Amino acid sequence: MRCQNCFLEVPDGDYCDQCGAKVSAVKKEMTPSPPPPPEVPPTLISNKLPATERYELKKEIGRGGMSVVYEAIDHETGKKLAIKEYKEDITLSRREMDKIIRHCEMVLVLEHKNIVKTYGYYIKDGKLRVIMELVEGKTVAQLLDEKTRLLPNEAIDIIIPVCEAIGYSHANNIIHRDLKPSNIMISNDGVVKVMDFDIAKRARETIASLSNMPDTSGTPIYMAPEQHLGKYNKQTDIYSAGAVLYEMLTGEFPFTGSGADLIYQKEKNAFIRPNEINPDIPENLVNLIERCLSYEIEKRPGSFEELKNALLEIKNTIET
Repeated sequence: MRCQNCFLEVPDGDYCDQCGAKVSAVKKEMTPSPPPPPEVPPTLISNKLPATERYELKKEIGRGGMSVVYEAIDHETGKKLAIKEYKEDITLSRREMDKIIRHCEMVLVLEHKNIVKTYGYYIKDGKLRVIMELVEGKTVAQLLDEKTRLLPNEAIDIIIPVCEAIGYSHANNIIHRDLKPSNIMISNDGVVKVMDFDIAKRARETIASLSNMPDTSGTPIYMAPEQHLGKYNKQTDIYSAGAVLYEMLTGEFPFTGSGADLIYQKEKNAFIRPNEINPDIPENLVNLIERCLSYEIEKRPGSFEELKNALLEIKNTIET
C-alpha cells in the first residue's frame, strides 16, 4: 500500500506511520496506474508560448522532498526566474492532465505583493516545471536555523503580511493548505512573500479523486487535524499559521512524533504553552496562538483579517 501524501510504502492500517495521513480508504484491488501518456509539448500554460528554448536552467538554488528549484533565464525577456521541477514523472492521461491544468490556472490570477508570483507551467521529459518569480532572500526556515527563535515583534511582523497574502488568496477561493516556514520568504529588501500556491496540491486532488483517496496535501507537523482526514476550509490555513507562529517564537514544533500519535496530540491540544518555553511571549499572544491551534474549528479566528487585527492589537501593547 502506498501513502498518497508522502508516497512511501506503508503497512496496512488507518494512518501512514511516516506522515500521519489517513490511508485506510485505499482499495487494494485498485487498478494499476495508467501508462505514461505521450509527451505533452512543453508549453507555458498562461499564454501558450513554447518553453523548450525559452527557459534555461542555470543553477540549483533549493531542494525539497518532491522538487528541485533552479534559477533560470527567460531568453525572451532576459529576466531571471525561478523554476521548480517536480521529481516525479507525470503519468496521468491527457484528459486528467487537462483537469489539473484547469485547477492550476486559478493560481495564475494571484497578484499580491506578499505572494511569490506564479507565471505558468510546462512539462519537459515527463516532469512538471513551475515558472515563478525569483525572490532573492531567505525563508523563515533558514532564518530560524540562524536565530533559533524570534522576538515577539519580529514574529508578528512576519505573520501580518502572511495574513494579508492568505486572506487575499481566500478571497479568490484558493486555500494554501501547506503553510510552513520553508514556504515563507523574506526578500533582501525585507518584503515577506508566501510561496507554493502551485500545482502539487492541484495534482494530488486529481490523483485522490481517481483513487477514491482523501486529499491530504500538506506537511504533517503544520497540518490542521481535519487535513489528516482530507478535509479543509479557510480555518485550516489559520491552524498552520498558528503552528508557524509557535515555532518562530519558541524554536520548537508545537507537536512531535508522527502518524497516529501526532494526530492524537492534535485532537487533545497536547502542546506545551509557548510561554513555558519562552517566557518573553506575552499572555495575550499565547492565547491567540492557542486559539489558532484549537482542534475545534469554530474556536479558531474566523478569518485572516480577524487574525491580523488581533496581532496588530497585541503588537501595540508590546510597543507601549
